[in-house]
Amino acid sequence: MKTLIIHHNDRDGIVSAAIMIQYVKKLRDEICDGIHTEEVDYAMPLSDKIKNADSYDRIIMVDYSISTKDNAEWVLRLKNKDKDIIWIDHHVSSFKTISKYPELDELKGLRVVGIAGCGLCWLYSKGVTELQPNIDKNDAVAILKQYNAPSVVVFSHRYDIWDTSKTVIDFSRGFNPSSCTDTELYTALQYPKYGKIITDKAINNGSVITNYLNSKNERVASQIGFELDIIDDREEVPVIYKAFAMNDVFSSSLNFGDRINTYDIVIPFYFNGDKYVYSMYSAKDDVNVEPLCTALGGGGHKHAAGFTSKTLDISRGGALIIKNKE
Repeated sequence: MKTLIIHHNDRDGIVSAAIMIQYVKKLRDEICDGIHTEEVDYAMPLSDKIKNADSYDRIIMVDYSISTKDNAEWVLRLKNKDKDIIWIDHHVSSFKTISKYPELDELKGLRVVGIAGCGLCWLYSKGVTELQPNIDKNDAVAILKQYNAPSVVVFSHRYDIWDTSKTVIDFSRGFNPSSCTDTELYTALQYPKYGKIITDKAINNGSVITNYLNSKNERVASQIGFELDIIDDREEVPVIYKAFAMNDVFSSSLNFGDRINTYDIVIPFYFNGDKYVYSMYSAKDDVNVEPLCTALGGGGHKHAAGFTSKTLDISRGGALIIKNKE
């Protein structure tokens, strides 16, 4: 069977895809005629990015939220052509799409909130095909360790579900596989003993990087960052969030330093030549950015979400107003 693995283009997606490559290679009941991987983001519909999906027998989607009508209909079209589809995801927005397209829930895989995509892929590769739809983050690591998840999977999971402890942040900066076929990533997944060595090395290297970047990011944020309000005008009493934004294609929540704690929301954004791509992050328990981004045509998680727009929707000292769709 020819296999296509579609994965989000971040660390969680890359580790997820690497796990599924090994999963497919170990299938003994079928002949594998080749595995192709495709990185995707949310700036382009799957139908535009992946032109030759019909040529594959098995399609595996990992760490990717089917959050738009175009993508849902693209997947269902392939399903109706009897493609072997596996969908593994942890985004809240995917469940909202399933409520509109119940056929999506018939796909093989795991859809669970609370365990990162790489964690779900590891569990699926170990024969887990059913879990509660919501897992408490305090229970997630214990579940992964129960199934002997390698340290790179556990740390990648912890970072993706918003564990901001210094060790996890240092790991995230010291371990950045270039692709799902990265040799070091393969070694870390296949050989736990060496995986622990790789993880410890990543944490040590990441600590040095963190100290440097904290200083650099503060200078950059003070020069190009700006304040704005985000006004959720969908309720009778509007909710106003204080936000800090920065125009930088390589920004993440880490680039904002302590501003992630002092502002309700931080927003890195950039223009990709066709659309503006926005992310929203919040470290506050009483702020949920997922419904805000969903209302703007995107989706994601409580603490990390995003959306795209054809227009520049934010400005220094301005306000991004979110209204109900008419």
